[in-house]
Amino acid sequence: MALERAFQLLGEQLRVLKEAVDELQLNVSGDYHPESQSQQRIDGDSGREQAPLPVQRLADAVSELEGAIEEAQHAAAGAERAVRYPRRLLETQLALIVIQRCMNGALKTFLEDVSAYEAMQTLIVMGRRKGGKWPEWVALVKTVIEACRAPLYETFQALFECWQELADKLSAKAISLQTTNIGQQITTRENQEKAAHEFT
Repeated sequence: MALERAFQLLGEQLRVLKEAVDELQLNVSGDYHPESQSQQRIDGDSGREQAPLPVQRLADAVSELEGAIEEAQHAAAGAERAVRYPRRLLETQLALIVIQRCMNGALKTFLEDVSAYEAMQTLIVMGRRKGGKWPEWVALVKTVIEACRAPLYETFQALFECWQELADKLSAKAISLQTTNIGQQITTRENQEKAAHEFT
């Protein structure tokens, strides 16, 4: 796979992942979770009640996940520009490091705070206790969370392809072919420096 194409695919996968997480964010936001019987807030103001603590925690985790993906997207856009002619491979490498850091953080948040068994059980128990439309909402949120798994996996696969392609290009740049009287000789940069030193 060409280097440019690898980074295009990474950008596409990040967009798919962001759409899945946006859908989750939409469903855990205050405008979409159910309300219980009371329409009064604790402070006496009329309007929508505050979300239960498990919902708030999930919403915070999803916001953190969303932020990490957005940062990865920004770095990926820079990397896509850097791999175009004339290539700036060092800049590409630095962008890829940022993307990797962001995606590692996103994966940690997803596994520990969003899709973790304990978090899901807390939501299920809360839904049963509150009754009404809450159990249906919890089931929907679980489905949307599960829908994030495949794009997350595919994004990491695309990230791996970018690392592989970049490593190939960097190693090819470090090796040059020299034609001599006795045929071709493969010379690394280190050997070239030693040879130059011997002739000085």
